[in-house]
Amino acid sequence: MSIYDDCFEMQELLDRGWSIPIIKNLYGDPRHVLGLGINKKAYRYYKKSDVFKIESSFEFKFQKHKYGIYVEKKRLKKTIAMVNGSVDYCKKFKFEFKDSPVQEIANSAVRRYVRTMVYKTGQPKMSNGDKWSQGINETEFQKTAIDYIKEYECNYNEAASYIDNLRVAMRSFGLWFVDYNACFRLLNCNLYSTISLKYQNLSGLCKKLISDSGYANHYLDSAVLDIVKDKL
Repeated sequence: MSIYDDCFEMQELLDRGWSIPIIKNLYGDPRHVLGLGINKKAYRYYKKSDVFKIESSFEFKFQKHKYGIYVEKKRLKKTIAMVNGSVDYCKKFKFEFKDSPVQEIANSAVRRYVRTMVYKTGQPKMSNGDKWSQGINETEFQKTAIDYIKEYECNYNEAASYIDNLRVAMRSFGLWFVDYNACFRLLNCNLYSTISLKYQNLSGLCKKLISDSGYANHYLDSAVLDIVKDKL
């Protein structure tokens, strides 16, 4: 029987819920140590029969439970720290753009608008027979262009995923991410202000979206005003 059949490597023990202190306290020195040379990683192997015997003991179950509580407390502490910094994260997030040609963005925005209208109405054309692309007005076009830039031309989804993952993490602890919606409103405000600087033809609508964002009576009012003052 080879060492791989007869023993667990240390990483396999960690995957089974052991910790380094538990290994040292309950198992002790490994059965085999294989080195790969000077300054190379040494692989430590622990006999499976001994591992199974230890895992069935009350002491192991107790220490594993205690270690699990420690890990969860550490994860909760880290998550709360990230949540506490989430508002600042959204306010200061740096957007990066692909720098696609403006005409390419415009064409893509029109195609997006056409797909949306066909999906909403189930009709390939407007009621008067014109194509949807012929009936789009300037405001609708700009809104579609902003949405297209938001989804495809910048790293907005990176920040959105970060905030979504924080909410998932908080829910796993039975806690509520109170600032979740506020973070997205602030992130969007940050995006609109950045777009207004990069795409001058969208500046007017971006400023309107910021002013209509509902921050006037919101407790994050001062943070939003900072963005508006800094970038607009």
